Amino acid sequence: MIECFCFPFSYTFSQKVVGEIRRGVFEETGLTCSAGVAPNRLLAKVWSDINKPNGQFILPNDRLAVMTFISSLPIRKIGGIGKVTEHILRNTFEINTCKDLLEKGSFLCALFSPSSADH
Repeated sequence: MIECFCFPFSYTFSQKVVGEIRRGVFEETGLTCSAGVAPNRLLAKVWSDINKPNGQFILPNDRLAVMTFISSLPIRKIGGIGKVTEHILRNTFEINTCKDLLEKGSFLCALFSPSSADH
């Protein structure tokens, strides 16, 4: 995975740069690659998985766009939530998406330690 940390640029500029990187990878190796551009590394990784293989997606650095995207995200996509935790959250607490997790956040904080709830 190539990681680039840059200053915020326009959607068009980001799309052009990512397209050039992907094109360069293909020309040099003959391999396709997917890319995601987002306000943070976690979202960029998830975003790059959206249209594999050979896709590119850009999530604007906008709170509403990020919250809309995160709301529909399955909880399994969150780092640290494995099969067992997913099973517990789904079957015990009926939490399936990040939206569910956000809505039941105070309830989870009461059940778990503050450090667990923050993650």
